[in-house]
Amino acid sequence: MFKHPITTLFGLLLLCFMTMSCGSERTSSGVWREITCDDTDDVGCHETAYELHLGRYGRTITGTVVRYKRQDGLDSIQRSYECGCFFIEGGRVVDEKISFGLFEPQDECNLELSGVGRGECSQCECPVRRFRLEEVDGQLVGTTSCGNEPDREVQFELVVGRTRTQCRDINRP
Repeated sequence: MFKHPITTLFGLLLLCFMTMSCGSERTSSGVWREITCDDTDDVGCHETAYELHLGRYGRTITGTVVRYKRQDGLDSIQRSYECGCFFIEGGRVVDEKISFGLFEPQDECNLELSGVGRGECSQCECPVRRFRLEEVDGQLVGTTSCGNEPDREVQFELVVGRTRTQCRDINRP
């Protein structure tokens, strides 16, 4: 007779705890596409654009980063423009600021391959690429860097799509 109200109360407390503890994880997780310039912009355009497939678990960020040759109307389904897919390494969230690197991107590069999946990118991914981002007004903004090169400002918007959990090289038989 007394167990039913206690079980109900315990269930409600558990539900409240789970709802409160997942707030920031839900906002950071998902597919984030880099907002790139178009040909009418006065600022310099970069050859490539990034798409982040993020999963946040407490203070850890995991997922994949897909690099594309810049194109009008970038669509993650158009894999012919893909220049590489990399796993996130060392993903951390500290004070709601996200930072991570790419796991062994140099192992994914073979500029002699052509066709589907190469996207005609002229350079391999930087072996020490780092991202430092934070969420501002529903977007991820921050910088990406490569060793001693100057930081590049980046901005990502959340897009509808299923997160990519693997990097299968579509050039390999």
